[in-house]
Amino acid sequence: MVTSLVKMRFFANYQRPAITLGIVLSSHLFDLTTYLSENFPSLTLGGGLFYRWPVGIRFALGIEAFRERAPKLYEAVFAPEDACVIISQNWPEESLLHQRHFPVFSLPGVFDSEQMPVQRLEITTQENDEPKPFFLQWTERPARSFRYVAVLEGIANADHVQSPSVSGRVYFLNPASAVIVHMYDDRGLDMIAARTEAILPVYEAFKDWVLDFDRERIAQSFSK
Repeated sequence: MVTSLVKMRFFANYQRPAITLGIVLSSHLFDLTTYLSENFPSLTLGGGLFYRWPVGIRFALGIEAFRERAPKLYEAVFAPEDACVIISQNWPEESLLHQRHFPVFSLPGVFDSEQMPVQRLEITTQENDEPKPFFLQWTERPARSFRYVAVLEGIANADHVQSPSVSGRVYFLNPASAVIVHMYDDRGLDMIAARTEAILPVYEAFKDWVLDFDRERIAQSFSK
């Protein structure tokens, strides 16, 4: 396994992180930090992704409906010929979780290649003057080359004491269209984009699935 390690410290406003230790990434590996700074400046990955970026959609899923809706939304963003950057966000304390929880890259039966290059970025944020470390891991794969349905199922399992479950958060990035998909649990899925036109077709095709609480706000953002 090829792993690149970069340690960074983010200040409270999450702007212009100060690099404390870094390794230059090989040219064939996906440079996530540069990509995000160029396409999603000031974005900090985290919960409530829809509320962290001005262009986005929040879809309602549900314990019964997520098995149909989540894969269809993934496939609406990722064509078979597209690449997908799978991003995992985890915290050190998650290592103490029950054995039924797996980081996404360790989820049984999802990825075929044992030599898959996974890069790692360690980040420390300041919360109430206390350091809060977490880390990102990511790899770029053909969008249909891994069992994304099993990943979505693992995300849903996390809140229901079912196995296998995915620990932490998982984001799917389409680097060509600059769209990020994040299913936060079986209740819903966030989708953000660098450009409105990138997700307008998804909105038009699946507007009936938009979360009612944010429906008016989302409709207004696509009517501009």
